[in-house]
Amino acid sequence: MNNDDLSAKALTEEKSLWAVYLRARRIPFNSFNIWTTIAVVGLVTAQYCVLEISLDEKT
Repeated sequence: MNNDDLSAKALTEEKSLWAVYLRARRIPFNSFNIWTTIAVVGLVTAQYCVLEISLDEKT
């Protein structure tokens, strides 16, 4: 399996954040991506609000 998208050269093609932004624009916008993002943000927010142990006590 030879995939050119996973080569070292392909992974370091972008030299600026603008180039990364332009490449990321190819990610399709559809209702599944939007609702999944909203659901994940909601679940993470709910977990943060319900979490009873402070982060300092975990370490």
